[in-house]
Amino acid sequence: MIQPTKKVIYDSIWFVLQRLILAFYMVLNQISDKQLPLNKPPVFIVGCGNSGTTLVLGLIGRHPSFNFVSCESEIFWPKQKFQDIRSFFKKLDADKPDLRIVEKTPRHVRYMGRVFRIFPDAKIIAMVRDGRDVVCSMKKRQVPIEKSVNRWLVDCAHIEKYKSNPSVYLLKYEDLVTDTAKTLEGVFTFFDEDPCLDEVLSNEQKIEWGFAAGNSIDNNIQGEKERRIKHNSRRNEQINKGLYNDSRKWTREMKQNELDFVLPLLKEKLQYWGYE
Repeated sequence: MIQPTKKVIYDSIWFVLQRLILAFYMVLNQISDKQLPLNKPPVFIVGCGNSGTTLVLGLIGRHPSFNFVSCESEIFWPKQKFQDIRSFFKKLDADKPDLRIVEKTPRHVRYMGRVFRIFPDAKIIAMVRDGRDVVCSMKKRQVPIEKSVNRWLVDCAHIEKYKSNPSVYLLKYEDLVTDTAKTLEGVFTFFDEDPCLDEVLSNEQKIEWGFAAGNSIDNNIQGEKERRIKHNSRRNEQINKGLYNDSRKWTREMKQNELDFVLPLLKEKLQYWGYE
């Protein structure tokens, strides 16, 4: 029988400890979180990374009724205290009281319960994209294939839980880039807002991406500030690039051995979400 190495044992123990710590924070949140009224119902964009969340934020952020949050705040992560959430959103609300806040942090897809606990009137855009294309995009960022596959499966599972929630709008990347006007009209109807497509689809208004507010302490870690500068530069390019169709890239970029590994893992959920 093969015996596990010390590293495997330590990694397993650390994984369990992380889950216990996460559960502890989530229990504390359920006790301390309260409803937080704002001038207008906020909008949150979530989904697996590289699913088009930045693209959607850039479009909604150009709408005259919205106050665009120019960072991934990470504000609903379990370690964030309710007091910090309140301070963050109250300042945004006070700065532009006539506008609706729209914020994008992809990993908030795992904390939609907390979003609705604090903002019962919130609207959430949940982005879904072909998992094979997500893997391709993450591969360019040096993310291991097995890790990107797992993230897509886990994040989409969280979306599946809220699929029938009337305050959650399921938005497919492919619909957005192939039938843009009709798709955006559906999104803004969901918000009870005039689509204002001329302004939303205009590239004249440039948007500046900033540092992640909720995790700013990490800027003190060696190399973290440089990583974030690079990250923000990439996001600025994406958000101001305008609408472009990057679907089915997996047919051009994935090698056969990569497909052989990915397809058996994704097949069931690809079919569930309507991908062939």
